Amino acid sequence: MVAENVRKLSDQSKRASERIETVADEIRETLQVAFNSISNSMVNVVSVSEETAASAEEVAAAAEEMTASMQEVANLSIRLSETGENLTSLK
Repeated sequence: MVAENVRKLSDQSKRASERIETVADEIRETLQVAFNSISNSMVNVVSVSEETAASAEEVAAAAEEMTASMQEVANLSIRLSETGENLTSLK
């Protein structure tokens, strides 16, 4: 009787151990999928951040060019005005 109870307990322990191993494997797989997903998301975020930084640099460069062009137009306007005044004074 005692030997039979020990055998039953041993079988129950073996089944419980197998179930624990199965659950642990499932958890490990789930964590691996989650990790891969997070890793891929981080790569995407880095890529988008780099693209955004590059676009911001392009916008800044274009703004500098526009400012330089506007300054050149302003300088030409002043020279035109001066030339007009000089022509008027020649009459």
